[in-house]
Amino acid sequence: MKGKYSLQERILKARTAVYNANNSTALAPFLTAYGYTPEKLLEGQALLTTVLALVSGKEQDYGDQFESTEIFDNKFKECRKTYSRLRKIAKVAFRSNESIMRSLGISSSIKSRLSAFVFQARKFYTESTTKQHITDEMAVYGIHVDELTAAIPPLAELEILDNSQTEETGEAQNSTKARDKAIDELEDWVRDLVDIAKVALETQPQLLEILGRVVKS
Repeated sequence: MKGKYSLQERILKARTAVYNANNSTALAPFLTAYGYTPEKLLEGQALLTTVLALVSGKEQDYGDQFESTEIFDNKFKECRKTYSRLRKIAKVAFRSNESIMRSLGISSSIKSRLSAFVFQARKFYTESTTKQHITDEMAVYGIHVDELTAAIPPLAELEILDNSQTEETGEAQNSTKARDKAIDELEDWVRDLVDIAKVALETQPQLLEILGRVVKS
């Protein structure tokens, strides 16, 4: 059933079988005779309820993940934009001083990987705010220590958002696994139900249609 039908179709087919098995007075005597009592049928209802709850929870988890990713991406762009602008000015200020260029970490290109970028930007801001001769030279170009200092906390915020994003992604993946496992269990239960119903309804096979199964006339 997995490959032939979409997830929604699989759930709908299972839901039809479970709901009608629990509520059809026409099926009841046949199913009961083969062990599918009202109590037994409630097992299928419980599995269905679990699946529906997990589907809803998965949608919420992925919604949280997408929101977390969007917030992270926006913060990353903001930090890169700020850093890019300030390092361009520093490159002009210290163009002829390779030693300071290296200490600021601006001889190489801006890193794309988060951890490398944060390390690079933090080094730049730390050097710029703690070494007076660098601070003074940056001020000549209108970049004062307050502006440089203000650019440091967003880097920590960026790391926190990355951790949050990773956590949300993990939760979303776990919810997918839990949902898929529950659907498999539900479909296994329905398969057994239908197989028993085929035996129970040998004299009235058309009643299998109540469980959502097509019966050839």
